Amino acid sequence: MNKIIKPKAFLLLTVILAVVQIIYAYPRLPQKVAIHFSAAGVADSYSNKITASFGELMIIFSLSILFYLLSKYIHKVPKSFINLPYKNYWLSSEKETESYKIISNTLLQICSFTNLLLIAVFQLVINANTTGSLKLSINPLWLMVVYLFFVTINTIKLLKFFGNPANRKTDK
Repeated sequence: MNKIIKPKAFLLLTVILAVVQIIYAYPRLPQKVAIHFSAAGVADSYSNKITASFGELMIIFSLSILFYLLSKYIHKVPKSFINLPYKNYWLSSEKETESYKIISNTLLQICSFTNLLLIAVFQLVINANTTGSLKLSINPLWLMVVYLFFVTINTIKLLKFFGNPANRKTDK
């Protein structure tokens, strides 16, 4: 599975990006930070900036650690817990190493995309607070559409890879 950037490196990059985002934004944030916005994008709940900043990092760190550990130890999960088409073929002794690698890399990519979504939403929150408007500049649902696009692409790749083995032209 050739990639431009390795999934672990991509995940680490998103974590570093979140840390840089907070380091840059923290001194610019007001003491009272809007952290929740109504459907119209108007601030309706507040927190102090330490809690808001620490909260963003804890969400990113927790999610990244959880997905990293899951990807690293997916091969230890009982096969009965893994829902995979043609599971007996794909998790056979000849195919399981490659299959687990594909699953692991996909988990890391989805976590990275999730981190990017959170970073983008947090940036909207930072912008709303630092500009004083206390209103989101765009609807975060558009970010969710982009996120779902990338997750859908990854899902299609998985379905294609783990398709019916009888339909494969050649095994690599």
